[in-house]
Amino acid sequence: MRKPNVVLITMDALRADDPGFVRNSEDTPTINDLAKQSLVCTDMTAQSTDPLVSHACILTGGNPPTHGGGIRYVPGTTNTAFRAVANGTPTLAQILAQQGYTTAAFVGNRQMGNRLGLDRGFFSFDDTCKGAAWMSGGSGAEVSAYERPHVGAHWPTQLEKITEFIQIRQDPFLLWVHYYDLNYGTSSALPREYIDRYDESFDHHAAKVAYADAHCIGPVVDLLKKHRLFSDTITVLTGSVGEGMGECGRWGHGGEVFDSVLRVPCLVCCPAGGATGEITSSVRSIDILPTILGLLDPTGEMSRDYLHVEGIDMTQAEWFGSDALAYAETYEISTRTWYVTMKRGSWKYMKHRSSLHNLKKDPLEEVDVIDFYPQIASELESRIGDINRNVALDDYAFMDVDQADQVSRDLSTLSRIDSLDF
Repeated sequence: MRKPNVVLITMDALRADDPGFVRNSEDTPTINDLAKQSLVCTDMTAQSTDPLVSHACILTGGNPPTHGGGIRYVPGTTNTAFRAVANGTPTLAQILAQQGYTTAAFVGNRQMGNRLGLDRGFFSFDDTCKGAAWMSGGSGAEVSAYERPHVGAHWPTQLEKITEFIQIRQDPFLLWVHYYDLNYGTSSALPREYIDRYDESFDHHAAKVAYADAHCIGPVVDLLKKHRLFSDTITVLTGSVGEGMGECGRWGHGGEVFDSVLRVPCLVCCPAGGATGEITSSVRSIDILPTILGLLDPTGEMSRDYLHVEGIDMTQAEWFGSDALAYAETYEISTRTWYVTMKRGSWKYMKHRSSLHNLKKDPLEEVDVIDFYPQIASELESRIGDINRNVALDDYAFMDVDQADQVSRDLSTLSRIDSLDF
């Protein structure tokens, strides 16, 4: 039996309410059409407000303490450590490569690969982008999103490379497409027609989403259909993080773990005849990998081989109607602060604030009700402790200074020290 192909499209700064079908809008016709053929999640919680850490969660199925990748503060110093995903944690690409898949990625942020380690398992991993004239001094020189952190890939160039891969591919294949240009600071690259069409919002966000629908998602879906691949492909579209629009006094993403930034949409379009409909329960970014594996292997044997996977297959019948525990964390460099939260259903506990919020009654997280429901807060806090006991070998972010310094000295004798890039 022919194995389905897998296409994963991730977009930074894609809010849960950005897709047009959520707002009864035709602003995103491609996403709207895809949603009609997909399992739709409009209440997915990302495991970080940092897109890099969130992508590591998506591609490993593990929470940040488990995969060990991302930015960490080195206790006892003024430095931060950007560490790769732990070597013992396989990525989606590594898992599928072992199953005979050809794997390729086209990403708009260079830190994803050689620093975060998400290039592991990809036969082809393209993290370069050709600068548009407005940000390269007119030369169009090769730049990277790492070297210019607020500039995404010049999309037409990336699309040419994706088209070439589809044309010369070997089936089955995994294709990961990461679209960076919803990020803050990239609106200067928008065609004037999009800026003029929409009322001015934060960094022209609505205009950028509409452009992405027409010029990113649309062409990729059209490519699959042109080459008669769409009906034999698992297509997943999701946001790595959302985007604050002034809720809770925050704009953009990163830092505080408010729901306006943690909540993202997710569409899982199964091969012809697969499940469709809305998943009304709360799900998490770490559930994407086990869902893909479940669709590839309904027996579940593939998922059981990987103990680091903490997510759940969203297509399983017993999943519907339940609310999973959703952990999230982010480290803010400017304040050297860990922001940590745990959610279940409408309840959200924020460890760094020692506050509890009922999101159904208080979606802006303004009212702390911990004094009225201390047992709920205590239970969610204990679950944070459970998550942080699943610490990767090279992850000591939550230890105190003395412990961390000792572990750092101990790790210096191990071969895996090269993954600690201080």
